[in-house]
Amino acid sequence: MDYKKAYLVLFNAATDALAFLADGRVPLACDTLAAAQAHAEMLIISQPSPEDEVWETDELPETSAPPQ
Repeated sequence: MDYKKAYLVLFNAATDALAFLADGRVPLACDTLAAAQAHAEMLIISQPSPEDEVWETDELPETSAPPQ
């Protein structure tokens, strides 16, 4: 799974939030972090995982083949 995009979204949001906090803009800092968290979650859960793969019967891995 590729976490690079999610990491960059969160890192950039944290940087922005720190700047907002330094300016006393606490609600904007909170909103920035919450939006980044939601975006990062979507990036991660939208990635296909090996469990999502659909195998054709003749392509099943040996360990997943039903007994005959």
